[in-house]
Amino acid sequence: MAKYRKILVAIDLSEEAKQVLATAVDLRQVHNAELLVVHIVEPVSTAYGGVYMMELDKSQDELNTAAKERLTT
Repeated sequence: MAKYRKILVAIDLSEEAKQVLATAVDLRQVHNAELLVVHIVEPVSTAYGGVYMMELDKSQDELNTAAKERLTT
């Protein structure tokens, strides 16, 4: 069997993602590979500007912070 050097796993923070990550960790250990985890936070968008934009920036920051916390636990 070919040996993997790098394994990339995309995580969406769903319950199923926990099993996907566990499988990726197992593969990493078997192949002594580097494990790369990626999670994308979609930007919040709007057609409005001004005050609404400031609120959206705050919401986007909160989404990013929440995702980082979930990924590090």
